[in-house]
Amino acid sequence: MFDGTLLRKRRQEKKLTQRALGDLVGLSASAVGMYESSRRLPDVDTLYRISAVLGIPADRLCTGLPHPPAELSELVSSLTETLDKADEVTLYGAPLSGEERRLFSFRLRRALSELSSPPEKTAFRRPAGGR
Repeated sequence: MFDGTLLRKRRQEKKLTQRALGDLVGLSASAVGMYESSRRLPDVDTLYRISAVLGIPADRLCTGLPHPPAELSELVSSLTETLDKADEVTLYGAPLSGEERRLFSFRLRRALSELSSPPEKTAFRRPAGGR
């Protein structure tokens, strides 16, 4: 379920009016107001545009949408711990250098964190002739 009160709170924290947020994501101020009051639900594309502008993961704007499963977090933690502590790690039969292991660990942790992060901030323009 979409959380309109969180949308309002984040918009106000960013010191944006409904009109300003609407302009950034290609919506009317009244559409933003309807989302905030939960009288209307945004489609997925709109949800991601809003989350990008507000700097909040899209799943945080929705209740009931999970963060990465705990099992995945545990697996990444276990893998990175093994990579950090092991004397020798091979990939496809070739040993990885310490720098390659650190980079691999970093990329694993980053991929996991990006599962809960909003897309890059982008200014969206309203299509010509419409809201």
